[in-house]
Amino acid sequence: KTFMIAAMNDYENTITAWRETYKKELLAEHGWLSTIALNWLQDGDNLLGWGEQSIVSLDKARAPEQLAIIRLEEEKVHLQTLNGFRMNYQGKDISDLHLDLADNQNSDHLIFNGYAFSVIRRASLYGLRVFDKEAGSRLEFKGLNWFPITPKYCLEAEFVPYTTPRPTTVTNILGGSYETVIPGEAQFYVDDKRFTLLPVRSKQGLFFVFKDLTSLDLSYPPGRFLSTDLPINNKLILDFNKAYNPPCAFTIYATCPLPLRENHLDAQILAGEKRYSA
Repeated sequence: KTFMIAAMNDYENTITAWRETYKKELLAEHGWLSTIALNWLQDGDNLLGWGEQSIVSLDKARAPEQLAIIRLEEEKVHLQTLNGFRMNYQGKDISDLHLDLADNQNSDHLIFNGYAFSVIRRASLYGLRVFDKEAGSRLEFKGLNWFPITPKYCLEAEFVPYTTPRPTTVTNILGGSYETVIPGEAQFYVDDKRFTLLPVRSKQGLFFVFKDLTSLDLSYPPGRFLSTDLPINNKLILDFNKAYNPPCAFTIYATCPLPLRENHLDAQILAGEKRYSA
C-alpha cells in the first residue's frame, strides 16, 4: 500500500535535499564524475607515473615520470612510492602500503596532487581506478535528470526474512561475478499489482538493484539502485523517489552489479533518477 505522506511540502523538501547531497557526492573532487581510468594490474611490478611504461598516463605537469611501483603477488598488493614522493592515505602521508583485499572490495583512496587512486579486486582480477579532480566529466557537468517527486512511489513493503539467507551470484556490467547472500524479500504493491524485490545487506541497511519498464526509454537501461534502512517489525519503506543511477551511468570505469532476474519489474516506476546526459 502507499505510504501516507503527512506533509507534502516537508516530503518534497526532504527528497530535494537528498538529491542535492547525492549530486554533491558525484561532483566531489574524487567522486564518480572524476573517474578517468580503470586498468588491470599484471602479476609482478606495475609502474605508476607519466612515462610510457606506466599503467596509466598521468599529466606531466602534475605527476613525476615514476611515482610508485604497485606489486601484485599471491593475491596481495604492495605499493611503494619512488624518488622520495609520498601519497596521502587515510589522512596520513605514506611511502609504503600493503593491501589484502576481499572479493569485490575497493581500497581507500591514495591521493597525490589532485589525483586519487583506488586498488580494486574483482574475483581474481586486481585493478587500479584513477580519479582526477580536473577531469572534463566533472568540470563540464550539466546536471542530473529526475522524474517529478511523486508520493505514490514512496511505498511501505512487507519484508519477509529467509530462515537461511539464500546464496546467489551477482553479475557485474563487465561480465564478472561475485557471490553474496539474499537475507529475504520485500513485497509491495504498485497500482494494486504485487511485486517482490530481493536485496543484499549494506553498511546502512538494505541495498536493491532493480530494473523496470522505464529502462526502455527513460531511465538507465541496465537498471537503478535503491538503498533503505533495515526493516522494523518486518516493515520497510521503499522510496523510489530516491532511486538513483549506478556509477556506470557516469563512467565506463565502474564495475556495477546488474539486477538479479527476480528484480526485473514488469511495471513503470516513474520516480527517481532518469538517464544521464553528459
